Amino acid sequence: MSSPPRAPLPGHISSLIPNPSIVGDSPTLDTATHDASTVVDHKEMHKAAEEQLAAHHRVLAAAAAAAHPPEPMQPIHIPQRPVRVFPKAILVAVDQSEQSRQALLWALDNFAGEHVVLHVVCCFPAAVDSMMPEDERERQLAEQVTAEEIKLAEWVADASNASASKLSLHASIAVGDPTTELCRLAEALDVRVVVVGSRGMGALRKALLGSVSEYLTHHCSRPVLVVRTPADAPQ
Repeated sequence: MSSPPRAPLPGHISSLIPNPSIVGDSPTLDTATHDASTVVDHKEMHKAAEEQLAAHHRVLAAAAAAAHPPEPMQPIHIPQRPVRVFPKAILVAVDQSEQSRQALLWALDNFAGEHVVLHVVCCFPAAVDSMMPEDERERQLAEQVTAEEIKLAEWVADASNASASKLSLHASIAVGDPTTELCRLAEALDVRVVVVGSRGMGALRKALLGSVSEYLTHHCSRPVLVVRTPADAPQ
């Protein structure tokens, strides 16, 4: 009885496998090339799928727009706030003389406007005895101010009647040094300009008013306009 064939040794098995260095190309190189081409194919497929999906979305969007066209935009009405217009204040310094009357008339005719207010101010030094008791000084000063206010109101009314202007007028009396007091009032009233006559013959006297207008032009922080009359022209 014959014995079964013996199994080949491992060396025989290795001898039956072709030597990669002798037969054919390297299997490692073939596998890498195949994997690279597979990655490229997948990228192209993915890109084609994205383009197809985007085209599908565009078709759906066009169909939706055709079925439901957008409504026209309605204008938006924004309520407007009322514009606050602050009046333009003009200070006219007067002493109830003819020269200051001409200055007031000039202001009435040349500052025409709906939002212009003329502050007509007559300034005079206090004429009370400093040796009197304080109560008596205050009483006499109040009487003087009241009397000056009445005269100024009548004087302003007469001057404004000679003009066709409809400007708003505010007449007031100021007590003190006309030079410094008028500068202070120009700041306090926030005026655009100070109008004054060139000289006068009233309570401030001719030389005094001349010094007032000169002082204002040099020391007042607001523009000063000196109104001259034909009588002021040099002879």
